[in-house]
Amino acid sequence: MVKIPNRWFDGATGDGWNFHGKDKTLIRDFFALEGKPSAFKVLKMLTLKKEWLKDDGEGNPENFLLLMKLKDDYFAEVKSRKIRVPMLENMVLEKAWDFLLTLYRQDSAYFERIGGVITYIITNEKLWTKDVEARRAFIRGIKAWWKVNDMRPRARDIIEYIFDYIIRKYETEPFYTRSIDFVIDWIIAHKAEWVMHQFYSPDWWYPKGKGQVNWMIHGGSS
Repeated sequence: MVKIPNRWFDGATGDGWNFHGKDKTLIRDFFALEGKPSAFKVLKMLTLKKEWLKDDGEGNPENFLLLMKLKDDYFAEVKSRKIRVPMLENMVLEKAWDFLLTLYRQDSAYFERIGGVITYIITNEKLWTKDVEARRAFIRGIKAWWKVNDMRPRARDIIEYIFDYIIRKYETEPFYTRSIDFVIDWIIAHKAEWVMHQFYSPDWWYPKGKGQVNWMIHGGSS
């Protein structure tokens, strides 16, 4: 059973508004007004709070603590200088991780999709070889899988832009190459600890399964 904390109902000044309203709207507005905004500029402006990653009595969603361990192990690599972070990225790196983990913890749609991507990686691990071109093809394959299966129009253009950004950076900049290689290697190495949840399957995403219900309840605002 999955438990997704719900912060929608704490008024227009609380965490629900700051995360689901203010932060998400900020990201959408940047894309609408500037087309291709600076990720660094957007991340620096987010309200994001560390406590959003903590159990507030509602419990943690499936696999959340494992993903927190992934973050800790990644930053251990950074601290040991095995992954060297450029100055600009260093300004927002932890905030980027925390935002992604907050999405997973606080938003059921991203719990499903992030969990789905990780499940895709584990299911297709044999395609993740030492060959550089095979690795690039693997990452492009993740985007292709997402694009075919995610039918939510909300934020679709933003997610696709992020995928394209990651793919471009992975193929051209060592920091991104080493970081993404570490994450995928780590996921595969810890596959026995990953709990396969049914909501990670696109069969449960909008407009199928429970995704249709969520869409009607939240009026497309999730």
